[in-house]
Amino acid sequence: MKESLHYGFIGAGNIGQALGAALRAAKCQVDFWDSDPSLCTIKSQSSLAEQCSVIILAIPSSAVRPVLSELKPHLSPSHIVLIVAKGVETGFTTMDQVCEDELGANSNYGFLYGPMLAGEVKAGQSGYGILATEYIGISGQIVTDLANGHVFVHQSDKVRDAVLCAALKNIYALGLGIADGIQLGINAKAQLTVAMLIEMRDVLINLQLDGNMVFTSCGLGDLLATGWGDASYNHRVGEAIGEGATSGLGGEGLNSLMELPSVVEISNFPILNSLHHIIISKAPAEQLSGLIR
Repeated sequence: MKESLHYGFIGAGNIGQALGAALRAAKCQVDFWDSDPSLCTIKSQSSLAEQCSVIILAIPSSAVRPVLSELKPHLSPSHIVLIVAKGVETGFTTMDQVCEDELGANSNYGFLYGPMLAGEVKAGQSGYGILATEYIGISGQIVTDLANGHVFVHQSDKVRDAVLCAALKNIYALGLGIADGIQLGINAKAQLTVAMLIEMRDVLINLQLDGNMVFTSCGLGDLLATGWGDASYNHRVGEAIGEGATSGLGGEGLNSLMELPSVVEISNFPILNSLHHIIISKAPAEQLSGLIR
């Protein structure tokens, strides 16, 4: 019998606990390290690397680089590191670029993206997504283990396409939150979602990536999950902006929108341009409705 994988999570917040619960339901070994000692099941990140073959970073994007830097000396060629964060660093530096910088281009890393709302997964409901990685190794076993915990993912080797799609999704989820904040209505919000999907595809093509990635779980699937309900932080931030909030706001989507002009001429993309004016330049949120008339 094939030896089961031992999963180690760095970060024991909502999504880490949710995915950990799914893997435990699949009878996998799971351990956690967190900056909060009360959430740890193991004493250190180095101990986690010693015992676990798969390390999942369930932490904000801003913490990924320093954690990878600290973790790297403890990694072997047999490890695979998975990232669930969808944000960017300065200059729209995406998580795949961070992994390549810190671990090297030929290291075993990947990304878990898709509609996996933590509350639902932790409650035993299904999650869905993509495991984007160029590493074949044990990725098939990871897909099987997650499926046994009712998180259904399929593997894709289009890593950069998936990572860019996921980062863009966060921005458009803000826009769907704004639509709710200004009470745009379901019909108009549905049409706005269609327009966002088309524009997201066009942005990917502009970046010389596969526009069809928007029709997968890390594109349309995640956009619907995070943009059509209040479980997503990005949606809640957008809704607050639509209702007039101008301070005390943050999150991955806002940061990605601020950094996007580093790689894309956003004036060529009407929805992104409008969101930038509304969120960054404090233009009236109601201007969003003019994009779907």
